[in-house]
Amino acid sequence: MRKIQGTEYTPLIEQVNPYHQLWKVRVKLDPNEDGIIEYMEEEFDHKPTEDEIKEYVIAHYNKMCNDFIQSGLKFNDETVWLSLENQQNYKMIYDYAMLNDDIFPIRIKLGEVLNPVYHEFETVEEIKGFYNSIIKHINDTLCEYWTIKDSIDWSNYEI
Repeated sequence: MRKIQGTEYTPLIEQVNPYHQLWKVRVKLDPNEDGIIEYMEEEFDHKPTEDEIKEYVIAHYNKMCNDFIQSGLKFNDETVWLSLENQQNYKMIYDYAMLNDDIFPIRIKLGEVLNPVYHEFETVEEIKGFYNSIIKHINDTLCEYWTIKDSIDWSNYEI
């Protein structure tokens, strides 16, 4: 899979070499800040089946969804890294804080890997707000990508 630039007329599927059965399947990305249209592209050494096309396109959107879940949340203008491990850690901290208020203060690392910022939570309400923002972010992101995947016009991929 690689990123390419194209126009609004770039086909989402095309046979680029009929002698060697080279096909390209593309997923259109949102235009970047310069207005350039980009695509993610996968090459097939055969005419892809409908199932292969759907699998590639859906896998692309699933990856985008997971990437945005992991790095798209901001808390106090700082990135919250939501790897699966961190999600489990935040859930554990939240659960424990709901049962015991002797856990405070709780210190959590936010920000980028090379530029961490530490935030201390002093109350149950603060940690509850933080954890609720995580749940809302995950749910909103899932809903957004379900809508995107449900609205794919598969006729654009007909051969």
